[in-house]
Amino acid sequence: MLILTSHVDDCTITGTSSELIHTFKDEIGSQFKITGLGPISWLLGMKVVHDRDARTITLSQEPIVEAILAKYNFSDTKPISVPMDPSVQYSRDQCPTTAA
Repeated sequence: MLILTSHVDDCTITGTSSELIHTFKDEIGSQFKITGLGPISWLLGMKVVHDRDARTITLSQEPIVEAILAKYNFSDTKPISVPMDPSVQYSRDQCPTTAA
């Protein structure tokens, strides 16, 4: 399987086989000028971290959040606790059944 994502002039390729990815890049490269930038680390403003050992991919928008905080002069704000008990488990039975 080969997965290709594109946005304007940026593409990301992944697949079930490195040989398949390499073959696809060769075929596309024979028709279009492409630049391989190596393993993905940024995608559409998101930081991408791939942990092969844990078999996970983590996306982070922290840089965007930091930029927004700086733009509106909130960079020096301090976090506070949410005024809820995190150990409380809610159920569907506790949901409202009518529109407010």
